Amino acid sequence: MHLRDRLMRCFPAWRRISRRLYPVVLALMIGPLPAGPLKADDAILVRGGSISGLYYRLAGEICAVWNDAASTASCTARPGLGSVFNINAIGRGLQMFAFAQSDRSWQAWYGEDEWRNLGPVGNLRSLFGAHDETVLLVVRKDAGIRQPSDLVGKRVNIGNPASGQRGNAELVLSTFGIDADTDIMAEALQQSAAAKALIAGDIDALFYTVGNPSEAISAPADSADIDILDLDSDAIRAMVDTHPYLSLQSVPAGTYHGVDHKVTTFGLKAMMLTSTEVPDDLAYRMVKTVFDNLDRVKAAHPAFRTLNAPDMVRDLTPPLHEGAKRYYRERGWIGAE
Repeated sequence: MHLRDRLMRCFPAWRRISRRLYPVVLALMIGPLPAGPLKADDAILVRGGSISGLYYRLAGEICAVWNDAASTASCTARPGLGSVFNINAIGRGLQMFAFAQSDRSWQAWYGEDEWRNLGPVGNLRSLFGAHDETVLLVVRKDAGIRQPSDLVGKRVNIGNPASGQRGNAELVLSTFGIDADTDIMAEALQQSAAAKALIAGDIDALFYTVGNPSEAISAPADSADIDILDLDSDAIRAMVDTHPYLSLQSVPAGTYHGVDHKVTTFGLKAMMLTSTEVPDDLAYRMVKTVFDNLDRVKAAHPAFRTLNAPDMVRDLTPPLHEGAKRYYRERGWIGAE
């Protein structure tokens, strides 16, 4: 079977990715993977998200502290195509560590949404939760979009098919009775390209699930007349109440240029994930490196400043990796089972 066909079986969203992107995506996916069973001294790859996003920034900082502390294996951060892609790469043994949204990790563990036909990703494990991520609906003020229902007939970027961002955008649209296939002119741009399209007026709005402040939102805010819609409504509150991985969140007024009002919306958490195939010693060393250097990690971006170690290891789905549990028990952050 051709590699592209095998990828389509592993990653259903691959079918909707342009053939022109195939060589690029493949280059991102297939790194120097170790041969045979993973060992604690194998070279480390941490998969983030888009190069302009916080997952890649966090992956890069984690690898930087790992490389400063490690005496053997080196760590390399690589960009990724989104939460669904990253989770499936871990589940299929193509990736050691990766970041993903907490909603997607929950769905993968329980076999819901994208995994309804594939089944649960039973080898998926958590290492820790990271920063909060809010779902933002960013619009050009000249597009006449003042509430979600105004998106009908507009050009809207909802993200690529292998991203958690896409799922969050579709969730908002469906909550307000909007069909992404028929009611809007949907785009599937990577976030950096979407920001440029919004500035140029090639799209009217974009969805982005992101930690704040984000350069990906600051760029269009500094270069175009934009607003971020407040999504607080009975419909959104009811949606949050029925999804255990979501919470109401807000962005303070003045976080972005031209947005002088508080934005109430909903969101989730970023998570660092791995698999049961990763040796306990390697998972232990990874979380120990992160938490022994947490102040340095927090200083890498304003969105990371509120990270608090004990809170980062509680109430996670999927369950914690055994190697991570050992370190957290040593620190007194979790109890014995």
